[in-house]
Amino acid sequence: MFEKVIGWLKKSLGTVKKRLNQFQQPIKWIVIGYLVTVFLFVVSYYGFWMYLAVMGKIQLPDLLAIIRELVGPAMVGFVTFIAGCFVDLDGNGVPDHFEKEKDKK
Repeated sequence: MFEKVIGWLKKSLGTVKKRLNQFQQPIKWIVIGYLVTVFLFVVSYYGFWMYLAVMGKIQLPDLLAIIRELVGPAMVGFVTFIAGCFVDLDGNGVPDHFEKEKDKK
């Protein structure tokens, strides 16, 4: 059973890595940075929770509120908007959003 889970995890990570490599460079770094930030906050939440459990005073509503805000719809929309600013469909190295602004002037 454990081998099946590890096999499925490796297959999923391979698929994620393949899709991530298809992204353009700035979008890739935004997505990776966001995921690393979320991961660090969640791991720190569990670490602090375990520390406080050992000390006998579990109470972490503020850190949980930060994590909820970090993975909430507003933050995901913000990251999506920022990543959308770096889309370059024609491949000339200038993001399409900035080309449109240049054409308006």
